[in-house]
Amino acid sequence: MGATLSRNQSREMYEDCKKIAKNLETECGSVMFNTSMCKLLADIYSRSIADLDDKYLRPRDERQLESDLHMCHEAVAEMKRVMLCGQILARDWTKQGWWKSVIHSSDSKSVKIRVVLHLKEFLNYVKAFKVRIAEARGYERFDLPTVEGLENWVSDVEEASRKDTDILLQKAKMYSKKSSFLATESPTCKIAKHLLAMFTPNSNSDGEHLHSIRYNDVQINEPLGNGSFGNVFKCKFLGVPAAAKVFKTHDSNTVTQEVTILANLQHPNVLQFIGLASNQNQYVLVTELMGMDLRSYLDQKIMKDAETPPLKLLEAIDIMLQVAQGMDYLHEGGGNAP
Repeated sequence: MGATLSRNQSREMYEDCKKIAKNLETECGSVMFNTSMCKLLADIYSRSIADLDDKYLRPRDERQLESDLHMCHEAVAEMKRVMLCGQILARDWTKQGWWKSVIHSSDSKSVKIRVVLHLKEFLNYVKAFKVRIAEARGYERFDLPTVEGLENWVSDVEEASRKDTDILLQKAKMYSKKSSFLATESPTCKIAKHLLAMFTPNSNSDGEHLHSIRYNDVQINEPLGNGSFGNVFKCKFLGVPAAAKVFKTHDSNTVTQEVTILANLQHPNVLQFIGLASNQNQYVLVTELMGMDLRSYLDQKIMKDAETPPLKLLEAIDIMLQVAQGMDYLHEGGGNAP
């Protein structure tokens, strides 16, 4: 990749990184939820770029600046890619239908994990940038200055997540209270109540399953596949596209075992559990709906162009890394991991 990039392209990519950081700061004003997390992302982006400018790229003349950036072209390219992913993540938080997206996407309880993984990747490329410059100039690696004020970024993510969850719960309580004055609950009120159950799970007084959702709120649609223990369908839960596994067994103990495992999993690279619906010993497990599986995605890419590999090297590595992160989480105990 480096051989194909001119010095001017490396400079343009770095300027794009600055624009992304600035744009994200502006977009924080329009996010519908996760406001604190969005501001934290924008802040770390901006301070990291400012640190590179002040300590590594200034004072330099234009020719030397382009030369320095070209030396770091791979780190700059990856920084830009990761920052674009962060911008896309934040834009998901600006959608008008954000109530629905919180239910079943990674932007719910696992958003904290997703942001931590994202920032680790971003700061690793910032470090790679510094190391490359240091090597070229003969500096010792251990003399590299750290990004000031970012040493406690993990605890900052924890705090941002706590603030955003508190705000979300306040809004959910407000909408759920409105339902007491209505003869029929609106979809928004139902979603609000479901969010309260997601973030403050308690056993129901009437003895229902801890993770139960109402059967009538699940609309089963076309089939997706068949398995030994159940059939999977596309569905809608409170108007939100989802997947529904209709169990073949009527044994509540078997169902409870699977639900308990899935309900404790909170990771952006693991399928998001939504809830369990039941009706006269018929059990339906509702989860996040994925666009397609990896095999179908690769087949689709191959069909478009059979002459070239379906993925670029960095795309393949990124997918493998995401799979590895999800598997590592599961092997470490998933929701029971410390």
